[in-house]
Amino acid sequence: MVETAAAQLQTVPSAPVLPDGEVERTAARVREVLALVVGLTLLSVNEAIARRPAVSVAGLLDRFATNGLLPPGVRKHTASGVLESDHAVIYVRYRIEPLAIEIVSIGREPKDGPPIVGRIATGGDENASAMLFIARQINGVPLPEPFAPGAQIAAMNWSVEPLRERAFSPQELEQINGWLHSQSREK
Repeated sequence: MVETAAAQLQTVPSAPVLPDGEVERTAARVREVLALVVGLTLLSVNEAIARRPAVSVAGLLDRFATNGLLPPGVRKHTASGVLESDHAVIYVRYRIEPLAIEIVSIGREPKDGPPIVGRIATGGDENASAMLFIARQINGVPLPEPFAPGAQIAAMNWSVEPLRERAFSPQELEQINGWLHSQSREK
């Protein structure tokens, strides 16, 4: 019975692999961006609850790396606030209050795809969001300023998509931000 099950497992076809190119590399970079923006946001919230908020992007990234939380293939760069992978240089933007994390992924070569920005931002304004921005072209695309309004980024020829896992309403983001703020005052 065990031998039969083992034989059946060996005959299962592997998942199809996309050919190496812009589509495959962009998809891999989107996964990196999403893993980083969610992971860094969760770490930042956890550290704020524990009364030891990271005061800088360098401090946040040091904690992230020290805890072994970097996604596979992503490593720290020598420059402060910068990570890298085989197909991207990744800039991390961080704001303590209201909490916001942005991940800016720039492909190393045209085959790596267009620039990508992932963002989770709290606050009581229209900039509070969980969004993914992908440039509509590879070269000559201006990068948005940190935490720029989504409409401004869209006007710069970027596609704007809510993070599909969970897009928070402005009221939910305001509640989260208020709760974090009250937690930091209590201890």
